[in-house]
Amino acid sequence: MRFPRMARVTQALYQASLADVDETVRVQLEKAGLARRIKPKMKIAITAGSRGIAGLPAVLKSITSFVKARGAKPFIVPAMGSHGGATAEGQVKVLNSIGVTEKSVGAPIRSSMKTVTIGQISPTVPVHMDAFAVKADGIIVVNRVKEHTDFSAQVESGLMKMMAVGLGKHEGACALHSPGIGRMSETVVKASRLIFSKTKILCGVAVLEDAYQNVAHIEAFAPRRIEEGDRRLLRRAKRHAARLPFAEIDVLVVERIGKEISGTGMDPNVTGRYAFEARRGKQTHCRTVVVLGLTRETKGNALGLGMADITTARVVEGMDVDSTYANVLTSGSFAFARVPVVLRNDQEAITAALVSGLDKSPEEVRLVRIRDTLHLDSLFVSEGLLAEAKANPSLTVEENLRSMKFDAAGNLV
Repeated sequence: MRFPRMARVTQALYQASLADVDETVRVQLEKAGLARRIKPKMKIAITAGSRGIAGLPAVLKSITSFVKARGAKPFIVPAMGSHGGATAEGQVKVLNSIGVTEKSVGAPIRSSMKTVTIGQISPTVPVHMDAFAVKADGIIVVNRVKEHTDFSAQVESGLMKMMAVGLGKHEGACALHSPGIGRMSETVVKASRLIFSKTKILCGVAVLEDAYQNVAHIEAFAPRRIEEGDRRLLRRAKRHAARLPFAEIDVLVVERIGKEISGTGMDPNVTGRYAFEARRGKQTHCRTVVVLGLTRETKGNALGLGMADITTARVVEGMDVDSTYANVLTSGSFAFARVPVVLRNDQEAITAALVSGLDKSPEEVRLVRIRDTLHLDSLFVSEGLLAEAKANPSLTVEENLRSMKFDAAGNLV
């Protein structure tokens, strides 16, 4: 088997890192009028999700400090739907794994899967709320705003989804997914509006990241402005999202997938592989997608594997069925957990992708190798893409073409 020669290429992406997260949070909370809504001794719940949001511990610490300075008592509520194996202990472990601990944020973490039903958005869809949050004197919602992996709308992943799905815990997430992913944005908006009317939302704090996973922007909103803020910041997030720099790819090799990389293991907005074909126009068309491994941080959750065509034995052997299936049974996105063709090692997996129905020489094939869908500033491209890469002003070819190398076990080096 002759493999295509590869060259490392760097891609210039959107970059805008905040110099002072703590001061930005403080200023934004003042602008949002949070200080006048806080009274001494109030017990205030602050949400923390499961995604690896850039600077999340620092953002939460700044918020808790602001709250405590006004005599109130903040605590952290895991707001992550069914993540963490849909257990209270599992959700605390998820937070700890991304640096959110009682010590790092300066507030206790109160985790429970118990919820209170606060109303209905249809005869069959109740809206649930975390029991600790409901009993609090106020709630501060914190989340990153970004495009969703399953649906396209004016409201996707952000503050409103955190309220409706994250704080709904496992029961709430299941209920809001039940009408189908095609209605998810509508469901999230309706549920959030109900939450505004039934609970004590004090403020929303939105985080935007640049393409290098730095905190690029933080903005706080008074309750009445959260929906407008979610919509506006989503448009901004989409403009700056990292993409693959080629419209057509024969073989995309993804070294690793994981829940901290994307909610679906590998971001469909990058690969063009959606569980729902009506999702949106594809940015990139990949004929064959190969997944080589799982991240350590995903702890066996192999969600997203179903969007690949070929994988390796080590991925399947490292898959935790319980945590993977907990996600798909909640969302109904069964395709994300399907198991593709399994081969023994990287060499066999890439070989299969190159010889199965692809009538091109190694010099012609359009192969891209990425670390994961979160880190797209550096990638490897094959000889068949080199001319296109050199003509793209956002790309820089960093080295000459070289042969793909495998170790004695048949894995890439």
